[in-house]
Amino acid sequence: MAAKKLSRQDEQIIRGFCELIRARKVLAWVVTDEEKRALWQIASAAKTTGKELRVWRSTSGIVDRKGEMFDGAVSLLDAINFATREAGGFVYVFLDPCQFMTVHAGMRGAVAVRQLKDASHTLPLTGSNIFVVSSDPVPPKELKDSVHITDLPLPDSEAMETNLVQPIIEKGLSELGEEGVPKLMDYLAGTTLQKAEDVLAGEISRHGKLTTASLAAIRAARKDLIRGVCGLEFTDSDGDLVAVGGMTRLLKHLRSIKAAFTKDGEGRGLELPCGIVLVGPSGTGKSLLAKWTARIFGFSLFHMDVGSLFNKYLGESEANMRRLQRTLEALERVVVWPDEIEKALATGSGELDEGVALRMLENFLTWGQERRRGKLFFVATANDVRALRPELIRVDRLFDAIYLVDLPSLKERKVIWEIHLSRRGRKLNDSDMRLLAERSRGYTGSEINGVVKSAMYKAFEADQGLKVEHLLAALEEVQPISRIMPEKIEEVRDWARGKALPAGDEKDD
Repeated sequence: MAAKKLSRQDEQIIRGFCELIRARKVLAWVVTDEEKRALWQIASAAKTTGKELRVWRSTSGIVDRKGEMFDGAVSLLDAINFATREAGGFVYVFLDPCQFMTVHAGMRGAVAVRQLKDASHTLPLTGSNIFVVSSDPVPPKELKDSVHITDLPLPDSEAMETNLVQPIIEKGLSELGEEGVPKLMDYLAGTTLQKAEDVLAGEISRHGKLTTASLAAIRAARKDLIRGVCGLEFTDSDGDLVAVGGMTRLLKHLRSIKAAFTKDGEGRGLELPCGIVLVGPSGTGKSLLAKWTARIFGFSLFHMDVGSLFNKYLGESEANMRRLQRTLEALERVVVWPDEIEKALATGSGELDEGVALRMLENFLTWGQERRRGKLFFVATANDVRALRPELIRVDRLFDAIYLVDLPSLKERKVIWEIHLSRRGRKLNDSDMRLLAERSRGYTGSEINGVVKSAMYKAFEADQGLKVEHLLAALEEVQPISRIMPEKIEEVRDWARGKALPAGDEKDD
């Protein structure tokens, strides 16, 4: 039987496991959500180093490669004792033993942790190794000096293609062609092999083969593929997007830096941009601009709710952050949109007062800076500039520039009125449009959209076509944020002076 073809990523991981075995790093903690893949990689390393593989599960105890069970090695405590007593040099894999290692008063978890710690001292004499495979990235603190932690990455595009797509093509079950395969890899990025395999199997069972129609279905299923990653959600930016009214300076900047992601730009030495920060009052179009950034670049868009990463249980917040980072590292050509980032990474509170928020902020910034490889582009939005930490918005870390998305100018308001009226199949003459733009001074784009919606109801109730009178009447019923909180608007503008570039060319009137 021909040996299984390996991707470069799998080769690197297996090589790393071989080095652990040969260096007698006897206690390894493998962090992954892909138990099946990790088990196969460890088995390959054991075979390469001439070691016999034995696997422990809570449901079966220790079994050898033929599935034969060993008496007296069912419970975790007995299995650890079995591994430390048996001579001959074996690779033991303990699958998800963490539930039996919780250290609380009256529980046996402390005994299991103590046994593993003892095993780290005795196993070098027997030539054996223990690999703990778990989705929990934090081993018990008692083992921190005894365990070697390996955080397995999610499969990259080559690993996905080698393990899943190529076998499908070889079996004649694909009609995607050379252009379709890269798109498929893009849609499957950021998830596990098992989830990707399930999606592909479902498409083949429905249509008999993977077709171009399958690409649309797999792209639509991307939200489900990423589900379970705390803080991250796929957002479709390919559907109907409301046009942007104004913001010409920012849009010009985005279209300019797009060239850095092309082969021509790379060949001519253009440095890859890393991101922008959009600050401004609520309703001015920051979220819309994040979606348009993805559309302009031709990238996928992932909304990032950093606040959902926090958890009151010890270590869970950091664990969520590592899962998020692992997923983002597997993605390529994506816009990451941390929304209202000032709320998520400002300061800790409640159970998080022990510096958790600050540690996570530093971790996020360090990781983001190291990931500047052109795969990710960050578009962070913020409403409350007072809560923004200086280190978060420092240019050259996660972001290249800060833009102020201010209240729309007269010219921009006219464009915004035209956009929202045309979306509903309505059009007014130039003098009416000028009047609406003048009367809506201080209104955000979101508020103007709400006025048009309300005016449509007024026209319907009067059994008339939409007229400027309906729009002006609806306009008077809406109190814009500039009137409700004028000091907040000025606060944002004062902060932005000298720190941020205006998103639009037109000055506010």
